[in-house]
Amino acid sequence: DMAPWPITDFWADITICNGVFIYLKNVEILEEFIRTTAPGGHCILMFRHDASAEWAAKRKDIERSGRWRLVEKSPDADNFPGLTSDGWPPSTFNVFCYQVSPLR
Repeated sequence: DMAPWPITDFWADITICNGVFIYLKNVEILEEFIRTTAPGGHCILMFRHDASAEWAAKRKDIERSGRWRLVEKSPDADNFPGLTSDGWPPSTFNVFCYQVSPLR
């Protein structure tokens, strides 16, 4: 189970998460980004392609509900290009910038 973060609602103008979601199982953590980001603020989130499809489904669910909107998505990039050049398979990712709805 996931406990709420010890941060008040609308605390930050921007929240950032880079390289962590691949290690988490509970997609509901995205709700904490929305709760703690000020209305009109931004969530900058990195997701690897080998993460569970549940993460993509949760992001789209939040977007459909109108609680955030996608502002920008980075092109595909390799998370560990040095390893890829040594023969390891690529670890492709994208960075998503969402704006939290100003109407909450």
